[in-house]
Amino acid sequence: MTGLEVLDPRHDPEPAYWESLVARAGRRAVWSYDLLRVAAWTARHPLLLTVVRDGDAPAAVVCASLAGVRGRGYAGPGVPRLSLPTVQVPGSPAERGWWFAGSPSPAERRDLLRRYVRGTRRLLGHGRPGVLWLRAGEDDRAAVPGAVRLVRPLHPVARLATPWNDIEDWYASLPRSRRGDLRRQRRGLAHLDCRLGPARELTTGAEAAALLWRNEDKYRGGPFPSPPLPLPYVEAMVARPDVLAVAYRDARDRLVGVGLLLDHPRWPLYWRWGALPARHLYFDAYTRLMEWAVGAGRTGIILGKGKPSLKASLGAELEPSYAIAAAP
Repeated sequence: MTGLEVLDPRHDPEPAYWESLVARAGRRAVWSYDLLRVAAWTARHPLLLTVVRDGDAPAAVVCASLAGVRGRGYAGPGVPRLSLPTVQVPGSPAERGWWFAGSPSPAERRDLLRRYVRGTRRLLGHGRPGVLWLRAGEDDRAAVPGAVRLVRPLHPVARLATPWNDIEDWYASLPRSRRGDLRRQRRGLAHLDCRLGPARELTTGAEAAALLWRNEDKYRGGPFPSPPLPLPYVEAMVARPDVLAVAYRDARDRLVGVGLLLDHPRWPLYWRWGALPARHLYFDAYTRLMEWAVGAGRTGIILGKGKPSLKASLGAELEPSYAIAAAP
């Protein structure tokens, strides 16, 4: 397809340029080709990765889930057709499923995405009414192409900046009641062993998955619920060197709480949390991650979606996020 490279991560080898492209664009672990391959093999629906080129150079990347599609490599009897390919990155509902190489202008972004939509319709059939884009930000609304568009707000994404030289400065920025609560909660957890470091040194994928699934079970509602994380995906994530964990263990060395962070030079993403019933772990994990981020010189932490009021009470800024159903 002219100008587009369409990849099925299950079968197509990793492009030679992929790792450097992802690094230059500042993408996190979920965009590694190895994880995309695991996600594609364990997903309920096919996954296509499309690279839009500007001449010979990759200019944009779009990841889409295609439920029951009859297209390249997905033909089969009795498979229903999906009305809207859904643009999203597997495993990370807090970030959008498309990005750009370099810094194209708004007009250039819209042109690149328009080329993606046209190419996708040729590949999957012109009868497709459009594309569903998840996690669009305010700046993305003008870039997503389509003559007919339906826009609906999603949970905002929380970003907690760390402009301080010392964690005490963050405490000082909080309301007195919140600051006092966090300090008391820390003292109340003295009976647990808490460590923060590379996830693969602090937990196994199976241990972490068991706690993450407990947490996921509480949040199955909403207009676009995420499917449960497959164990092979969690295992592959925990094994990566750029994934950190804050891990709590009791006197029997049982993992009772774990938070996973996808590292990044500026804005790490707090990816997932899970715990056994225990008081104060949830809030304490935020303070541990903040202590790490300030000490490591990160610009801030993306705290993800959900619980916006709680995250705002910790000083996070809430960025609007949207689902856009767009048709040509």
